[in-house]
Amino acid sequence: MGFFYHIRDLLIEWADQQIGILGIMIAVSVFVILIAVVYFLVFLRDKKKRKKLVAKPTSEPLEKRYKGLIAFMSLIRDEFLFNWDEACKNDCEKFVRFLKDKCAVGWLESNEFDKIISRESIRVTKDKNFVEIIINENKKIASLNISNGKACRIKIKLENGKLNIYLDSKERIKDLINEIEDEFFFGWDEVPGKDSKRLLIFLKDNYAIGGIDGVKIDKTIDSKTIRITKHEKNLAEITIDDKKEKAILTFNSGETHDFEIKKESKRIKIFEINKVLNKLYTERGIGQTFRAIKHHCGELEKCWLLYSKDVEDNKDVLDKYIKKVSKKTVDVDFIELTDHTKVECISKIINTIYTEIINEPDLDETDVIADMTGGTAIMSCAMVLSCLDQQRDLEYVEQDTKTLIEIKENVLEIACTNKTI
Repeated sequence: MGFFYHIRDLLIEWADQQIGILGIMIAVSVFVILIAVVYFLVFLRDKKKRKKLVAKPTSEPLEKRYKGLIAFMSLIRDEFLFNWDEACKNDCEKFVRFLKDKCAVGWLESNEFDKIISRESIRVTKDKNFVEIIINENKKIASLNISNGKACRIKIKLENGKLNIYLDSKERIKDLINEIEDEFFFGWDEVPGKDSKRLLIFLKDNYAIGGIDGVKIDKTIDSKTIRITKHEKNLAEITIDDKKEKAILTFNSGETHDFEIKKESKRIKIFEINKVLNKLYTERGIGQTFRAIKHHCGELEKCWLLYSKDVEDNKDVLDKYIKKVSKKTVDVDFIELTDHTKVECISKIINTIYTEIINEPDLDETDVIADMTGGTAIMSCAMVLSCLDQQRDLEYVEQDTKTLIEIKENVLEIACTNKTI
């Protein structure tokens, strides 16, 4: 805003020198109009960005997307990998499994490799490939070097006199967030046509449909279904719904996969649901928060994230994620819970958001939904109690399927009924 204030002062000074009071009034009017125009342009820019975020998850019980979201920040837990002393005693099984699963070191799959072990390092080699993990003299810092250049961040923790190696989950999640991007699949109007080959190569590489020689693609008269056949045998179908909001790939085995639809210049484009996002959704606790935020992108303008002191360090992770998936169209407000062990304290903060804070971005209670997942049992209890008013919508993210579900029951009515029984 400093730039605008400088412009205002220059306008007033010039007007005062030229035509006195009338000039000052004109200068102030010009300044106000300038501010209004800039605000309007920024508003339109964000609105246009949100419109492009057609990130509608398929088959969601909760179809609506909200302008405001209240959610909890979760603890990010480092993942135990192996005990250093056990690994140094030639027991490298957990270390090797970690390299295969987390660092994608493919050449270890054959289990034919050499190991060089000392008190300060473990080195696994095969031909020109190598992986080496080294700890410093005071056993506080570990470094992991891989010949392919891939980085896996690790931590050392001394627990009960044992030196344990952990995967640095926070840094790993931040690396995954950096990898989030739109993955274009094909243009619906270009199949059959110039995108047919792109479609077939994608199916071959990702779903092992075999060779693409002899494969034919055709579309139904209503343009709602694409059929993929080989030697007159049906391999798969891709259908879009009447609203053109989602696409479903169905194989003849019954296996299905969901895709996103985006409309660009009045043309329908199909995007693969980002595999990195699916990895993030599986992160314990915080993955459910990621899932809730992503669902509402496109409408979401404001997000309030409640946190306790022990998870304060995770604010940068959520802030990074929201900026990435919303293309910086969502304003985030982190609110610390002064006592996360008391329902009354948590409930008071949530009620304050509904009764006072939501007025600042000019939202109504019906524009906001509260997510009860991601926090402790006490936090979830406080969220439910704060949403007894029927105007306050409540949701949760199912742990296994990561499906978003709206709680439609009248909780207050149920509580009163149970009390009278």
